[in-house]
Amino acid sequence: MNKMKRKVTLPFDLIVEILLRLSVRSLLRFKCVSKSWCALISDPEFAKSHIDMAAAPTHRFLFTSSNASELNAIDVEAEEPLCDDSANVVFKVPPSSTFKYYKHSVRVVGSCRGFILLMFTGLDSIGFIVWNPSTGLGKEILHKPMERSCEYLSGFGYDPSTDDYVIVNVILSRRKHPKIECFSLRANSWSCTKSKAPYRENLTFGDGVFLNGALHWLVKPKDKVAVIIAFDVTKRTLLEIPLPHDLAIMLKFNLFRFMVRQGCLVLCSFGWKNTRLMPEMWTMKEYKVQSSWIRSLVPYKNYYNLFDLFLPVCFILNGETLASNAINTLVRLNDKGELLEHRMHESILNKFYTLLHCVMYRESLLSLPSAQGI
Repeated sequence: MNKMKRKVTLPFDLIVEILLRLSVRSLLRFKCVSKSWCALISDPEFAKSHIDMAAAPTHRFLFTSSNASELNAIDVEAEEPLCDDSANVVFKVPPSSTFKYYKHSVRVVGSCRGFILLMFTGLDSIGFIVWNPSTGLGKEILHKPMERSCEYLSGFGYDPSTDDYVIVNVILSRRKHPKIECFSLRANSWSCTKSKAPYRENLTFGDGVFLNGALHWLVKPKDKVAVIIAFDVTKRTLLEIPLPHDLAIMLKFNLFRFMVRQGCLVLCSFGWKNTRLMPEMWTMKEYKVQSSWIRSLVPYKNYYNLFDLFLPVCFILNGETLASNAINTLVRLNDKGELLEHRMHESILNKFYTLLHCVMYRESLLSLPSAQGI
């Protein structure tokens, strides 16, 4: 007599605990297992718990490709992220209903909790799309007319007090005080305030970096030394963070770009030396404390004469750095500057402009208020 096979069913709470520790890509596949699993993984509360508890988060480096309608995303935690084709995902740029003919002017502005902010620039107006590459959901923000003879400092952040995502434009003019525009995804509306500080010139190459609840840029006030401005997206206030004196005196000769390394704000300075653009890092070890700035060089060895220019684009695990020569080569270096791998390809960072507008993001299942498939 054959023994009856008994069906073993795990408790639902245990299934939830297991799923919360899986990667986003695995969870998206597992939505097909059953209706109950699909409903669970699609639940916004599950997505919020997952971003806090996931044991295997995936971080990707996103940049525009040589094809203006595509974005490349590299899994930086893969064993060989540059040489392994399976670590690279190509996304189509989400279509804009307003800027149908301006794909060449799409800019990657920032990332926050798995969302990417894209900016579309037309002849006299700008628009935005907030987009989750993992789920394909996003929201297009109604465009605003651009103010002529002004410079836009843009950024993207998250307000945990209201579970809201905020687009920020700091508009600089040589004739007026700065104006700060904020778009709340939850309220679905713009607000505008003016700053009394006489900021006149943006010195940062790239967009605002989000850290400790604030977006950061480097600016030059009228008749004063340059400072970092930090816009708190929760309090909607603008404050200044002073630079170290040694860095302030080099402002006329160098290029600057903000990055984040191990939870610290890093200002990369690129100065010309013997016809080459040489980078150094200024790391603020204690946030907002001027005396905590530490200066260090970015180590590298010029293997195979890969570098006419050397530009770090992001920091990844184990002290490793992704960098480029700003032409067609992306490289991965260890903390001693030794070459781990490189890839020469037309679709990888073939323009200096692309380098300034690339981001690191973490895959997530989160959704936005009124998010739709785009």
